[in-house]
Amino acid sequence: LKELAEQNSRISTVTADVTTPEGIAAIVTAVETAGGVDVLVNNAGYGVFGAVEQISEDTARAVFETHVFGPLAIIRAVLPSLRSRRGRIINLSSELGAYAWRGAGVYCGSMGALELISEALSLELAPTGVTSTAIQPGTYGTGFIANAVVETPSEVYAPSVGTQLAKIGQLGPDAVGDPQDVVEAILFAADAANPPLRLAVGVEALTTIRESLQKQLRELDAV
Repeated sequence: LKELAEQNSRISTVTADVTTPEGIAAIVTAVETAGGVDVLVNNAGYGVFGAVEQISEDTARAVFETHVFGPLAIIRAVLPSLRSRRGRIINLSSELGAYAWRGAGVYCGSMGALELISEALSLELAPTGVTSTAIQPGTYGTGFIANAVVETPSEVYAPSVGTQLAKIGQLGPDAVGDPQDVVEAILFAADAANPPLRLAVGVEALTTIRESLQKQLRELDAV
């Protein structure tokens, strides 16, 4: 972004921690300086891997601060501007906001919370013309996995969590997608006349989310 800002005087960058009041204030100031906001993209996030039992309370709270409470604070702060412009809210979730992996329960919980907040916003803001979309990417070639917080599984969780984390660690370049696909999805959600509530990105996400929904339907039908 800094490189783009150097090339285009209409682009400005702000470094802000979305989990702090100071960070939110900096973002609000930037919006006011720009004269308003048309599209809000909540993209801050990082991975947390480990058995649910073994993830510390501090680690769990921190990831929810970043994935849930930070976006909530930003949304609340800029909604007046978005309403005046019939703008767009785009929340970067994950395929793991729709179902859970072994070894990613806390992360999945934060993504699921963000997705349901996105859905509620879509319903509540519909009369105002503001839309809300949750982007659900699969696995892409970014620094997400390399920079994740990882809790080594104990012996109890080695067969389940340990096996899953080993599979993730062995992913090669051919197993992940081009991040440009996610960029295109964001641009689509920002520009479409009627953007979807959820937008899965990539074959992996489409396949696994569909399988999860089909399983849920089978369970509902079996009751």
